[in-house]
Amino acid sequence: MAFNLCETVEIDRQPEEVFEYLTDLSNDPEWQKTIVEAKYTSEGPVAVGSTGVHRAGGIGMTMDYGWELTEYEEPRRVAWRFTSGPFTGNDGYALESTPGGTRLTHAAELQAQGLWRLITFVAGGMFAKQAQNDLQNLKRILESQ
Repeated sequence: MAFNLCETVEIDRQPEEVFEYLTDLSNDPEWQKTIVEAKYTSEGPVAVGSTGVHRAGGIGMTMDYGWELTEYEEPRRVAWRFTSGPFTGNDGYALESTPGGTRLTHAAELQAQGLWRLITFVAGGMFAKQAQNDLQNLKRILESQ
């Protein structure tokens, strides 16, 4: 089952600041409720082709999912495709300068694998709600700095 997501938030910070925070994976557990750990697994500067892994926790379990950057255009776009874990597909953020700061759009097109297809069917709305909550956490953190 495919799962599509598109959420937008306005953040009172410049796109450069938002992009820097988003691409520093050590920040992910701070603003994404389900992320336990995130790190780049490739050497060198971050660019298209860089790889990484996220460890997510929730519903009594943890899982790892790997990814590879498919777009990295500072400070306007970062996107990746999943290479391992319970989902295949693409995910990413687009940043647009606004008079008040940044319009950040999170868009994902995911396909659940194996038994995760059943969970996605039942809990798709919860995934979307969590993504929305995570963006609000990001906004709160960045605007309080």
